[in-house]
Amino acid sequence: MNRKELWLIVGVSLTSSLATLGLFMAFWGGQTVLASDNPTPQKEVRAQKFVLVDKNGKDRATLDVADDGPALILVDKDGKPHASLILNGSGSPVTDLPDKNPKPRAILPDYGEGR
Repeated sequence: MNRKELWLIVGVSLTSSLATLGLFMAFWGGQTVLASDNPTPQKEVRAQKFVLVDKNGKDRATLDVADDGPALILVDKDGKPHASLILNGSGSPVTDLPDKNPKPRAILPDYGEGR
């Protein structure tokens, strides 16, 4: 067996090993969630973050749980935030409604009971 044949065998072996690994990862490497026409409703979905994207793949809304609490952020087509509902570190809800710049126009903090 000459050197050229040896490299050919090594190349074919390596290529088939990588292809097998790729197929293994595609089928058993992780859980893939796909949308379908007739999805079976699940009773519960658990995640640390949900990101809704538009038809172009741009982020438009995020539901996230940070260290200090959960947050729902709605953004425009340019990625600027236009509405948020946050539960701050003390457990109080805060709503922020900025204008298009985005400059705060309405912030509704929780001042406690009866205020």
